[in-house]
Amino acid sequence: MRAHRRIKTGESVTLMALGDVKNELLAHLNRRKDIEIVRMETRYMKKREKGMGLKITVKIRQIKSP
Repeated sequence: MRAHRRIKTGESVTLMALGDVKNELLAHLNRRKDIEIVRMETRYMKKREKGMGLKITVKIRQIKSP
């Protein structure tokens, strides 16, 4: 997964995924301690690639040192 620019701490971004990629994206986000999932939706996509789509809004947070 690559972004066109680096996301800064405190910034929110919405990610969309279809097919098998959506499961990989969700697993990746759950492993990251610096990402908080703010909102998640699933939708049935009719027009393009049929099947379930995933729309996730995440917020990048700073990791606190122990």
